[in-house]
Amino acid sequence: MLRGNAKFLFVQVLAIVIATVWAFLFTYGMLWLIDRITPVKVDAAGEAAGLDEMLHGERPIAKALYDARAGEWNRALRRPT
Repeated sequence: MLRGNAKFLFVQVLAIVIATVWAFLFTYGMLWLIDRITPVKVDAAGEAAGLDEMLHGERPIAKALYDARAGEWNRALRRPT
């Protein structure tokens, strides 16, 4: 430090540490509380099926347009050009 006050630097670093710890604990506590009311994370089966299908019951547009069995795009669902 060039002609500065080391005590002031220590106070600033301490404030940063305190703010970081406070933000982490508050966020962790809020997520814990929310998770008690409604699940925050989905299970492995939901991740494998896709969140659109699991939560909303609908397929993403890319899955609807792509025929995985044939390995090609479904031409019947495409818009005419």
